[in-house]
Amino acid sequence: MQSGAMTIKPKTFAHVVFRTYHFDEMLAWYAKVFDAKVQYQNPVIAFVTYDEEHHRVALINMGIIKGPGSVRAPGGQPGMDHLAY
Repeated sequence: MQSGAMTIKPKTFAHVVFRTYHFDEMLAWYAKVFDAKVQYQNPVIAFVTYDEEHHRVALINMGIIKGPGSVRAPGGQPGMDHLAY
């Protein structure tokens, strides 16, 4: 970092969103490991939380939404979609 440059330090973690072909398995894993509850779920997306926030982890079911444009990265590939602070 250059001298005099401003440093931004995130105050809190908000959430992480993953794209996955292992939707049910990942949902069960996050619920178990974090002793979390599923706030909302449909066949395409699930929101999981372990505290007062609406969600800390969201999972996108790539098995449902994969379509003709899915070969483009990063949106069409499994992995982390985004991380918010």
